[in-house]
Amino acid sequence: MNADLERLIQLQKLDEEILRKTRLLESLPSEIKHLNVEVETARNGLKAFDAQVEADKKAKRDLEREVEVAKDQIAKDKGKLTAVKTNVEYRAILKELENFDKKIRALEDRELEIMEKLEGAQNARKAVEENAKEAEKRAKVVVAEKESAIGELKKRMDVLLADRASLVSGISGSIISSYEKTLKARDGVGVTRIKDMICSGCNQMVPPQLYYQIKSSDEIYKCPHCSRYLYFQPEEAESRVE
Repeated sequence: MNADLERLIQLQKLDEEILRKTRLLESLPSEIKHLNVEVETARNGLKAFDAQVEADKKAKRDLEREVEVAKDQIAKDKGKLTAVKTNVEYRAILKELENFDKKIRALEDRELEIMEKLEGAQNARKAVEENAKEAEKRAKVVVAEKESAIGELKKRMDVLLADRASLVSGISGSIISSYEKTLKARDGVGVTRIKDMICSGCNQMVPPQLYYQIKSSDEIYKCPHCSRYLYFQPEEAESRVE
């Protein structure tokens, strides 16, 4: 087999692994970011829960003050009853007392609702807090694993790139240039096998004469359809590889 072609086949295998590793290196940081977002969301959920509890406590205090104000007003109005001189004034004060009494009952009902809500929040907070802690714990473990994987991938990439540079240096300039161009244009595949007159890169049939030349000649040929370099691998060689 043509020496350049042998190196191209090795180079293609390297480039396929480099592409896989590159995609992993690109995806892992975004996965780490997603985990950190999950943790931040859980933390914010706990903060929002606590903020709502504080808001409910404030609302309860405000209602308590309103009730006290209404009760003070009732006490003042009752004090006026002994001093009124007409039935009209008397009835007006009674009506005002009735209105304040209704207001107090409404305020106390709302206060009771908030108290029940706050009591339920004590147990609910435990679940929200546990969710935040679990998210942090899970993210810590997974992020550490992914960061370790990134480190190992970078080491492997250094080796692959060094091996690639060594291979490229032994391939004719015009051939490697053409390979690199095709590699970018054809989804990371610049050299591929031909079998039964079919290019495995584009699944197109090549002319019989070209197929014969690829099988029998020591020259290097391209697929006329996709421009990938083609190589022929005998069935027995295929079996040994498998």
